Amino acid sequence: MSKQIKTNSRHDTAIKENLRVASFMTFALALLAPVGWAWAQLSSFKEQHPDFSCGLPVLAIYAFAVCGAGVLSLVATSLNVVAFRRLSRPRSFGRKVEIVAISMPAIIATVMILGVWYAG
Repeated sequence: MSKQIKTNSRHDTAIKENLRVASFMTFALALLAPVGWAWAQLSSFKEQHPDFSCGLPVLAIYAFAVCGAGVLSLVATSLNVVAFRRLSRPRSFGRKVEIVAISMPAIIATVMILGVWYAG
């Protein structure tokens, strides 16, 4: 009976760590993918319109990149919260700071969307 409990706790620890690793990988994707996409779109836009006068397409590219980072960050935060909730109490303060740091792109995207919503 005790062997089965040990196996289950070891399996539960592996799941928590896998969720945390998936959260970190999704967060890295949230930081890198929208930046790479925006860079590619901006270089393409500059090639097609070398003497552009309106900055709205550039603003739209940046806004879409921020929203994409926010969505990916929300997924990473969800994975990290599930891993955090599976930890036994007391939970470390560093893990709480980690959740806040991973959720920052989602918070920034939400503030930007609300700003645009109320401004216009």
